[in-house]
Amino acid sequence: MPPTNKPNTGTAVPPIGTAVPPTGTAVPPTGTAVPPTGTAVPPTGTAVPPTGGAAPSGQQRAGKAPATPPAFNDITLVGQGQTLGVKYTFKQMLSKNSGEAFVFLVSNNNTSFVLKLYKPHHHPNHDVLETLTRVRSDYSPLINVYAHGVWTDPTTHWPYDFEVMQHCTGGSLADVSFKGKEKEGKWFASAKLRNRFLEASEKGDWRSYLGICIKIARAVRRLH
Repeated sequence: MPPTNKPNTGTAVPPIGTAVPPTGTAVPPTGTAVPPTGTAVPPTGTAVPPTGGAAPSGQQRAGKAPATPPAFNDITLVGQGQTLGVKYTFKQMLSKNSGEAFVFLVSNNNTSFVLKLYKPHHHPNHDVLETLTRVRSDYSPLINVYAHGVWTDPTTHWPYDFEVMQHCTGGSLADVSFKGKEKEGKWFASAKLRNRFLEASEKGDWRSYLGICIKIARAVRRLH
C-alpha cells in the first residue's frame, strides 16, 4: 500500500505558513504570555522587581558615606506631605559630634530654626515626626517640629533624613556646669547606699521607680 500524507486522527496540524520550532525546543503552555519580538529577556536567575513596585528610597542606599558634614549657604527642603520647598539660610553649626545628627542653626524670613541632618545610616521614625508636626502649639511642653523628610546633598548625592525644629533660645546644656551637684540625692539613687541605709520595705522596685518618674514628668510637664 503506498504511504499516505494524511495525519493521524486527532492530531492538530498548524495552518500553512505557521512557524514551527525545531525539534527539542521548549514550548510554553497555552495561555502563557510571550514578550513581543525584540524584547530583552533577563538571564535565568536574574531578580526582576514586581510590576508597580516602589523604587528603593534614599534611606536604603548602601556604600561609603561622606566623612564630613554637608556644607551649604542656603538649603531648600521639601517636607513630607509638602509640594513646595522652603529655603533656609545657614547661620552656624551647632553640633557635629552628636551621636545621630549634624545640627545647624538656620533662618527663614528672619526666624531662626534648628535643622537636624541625620548622619548616614541613621534614620528617624518619620511616622512619629509626622505626629509631632500635628500636635505643636505655643503651649506644648514638646519642642515643635515643623517639617521632616529626606534631602539629597547636591554635591555628594547622598540622602540625609532631616528635621526642622523650634529654636530654643535659653542656651545649650553643653554650657551648663553640673559639677558638685551631680551627687545630690545620691542616697536614694545609689544601689549601695539604698542597701545600706534603707529598710527592705522602703527600697521599692523598678515598677515603683517608673511610677515615680511618670508622676514627676506629668507634674513638671517635661520628659527628656
